[in-house]
Amino acid sequence: MQEETTQKTIALAIKTSKLTASVLQKAMKMYLEHQKHKEPSHGKIPVKKLVGQGAGAKSIEVTDDNIKAAAPCDTGFQSAV
Repeated sequence: MQEETTQKTIALAIKTSKLTASVLQKAMKMYLEHQKHKEPSHGKIPVKKLVGQGAGAKSIEVTDDNIKAAAPCDTGFQSAV
């Protein structure tokens, strides 16, 4: 699999009397720490995004023994079969 390089631009707003390398470094560290602890979004998440987050992708073998686990929930409708 080829490595993909992504570029991301961020905007930082810093209030300081003198912008030094150490102030910029501290602001970047604060931003990166915030990104680490960000809550995951709710709802549908694409598989590509899950794989990118390191969640991994699994395939589950369906056999006669475990087919019942894949059955749909009872929705109140009667099946024609």
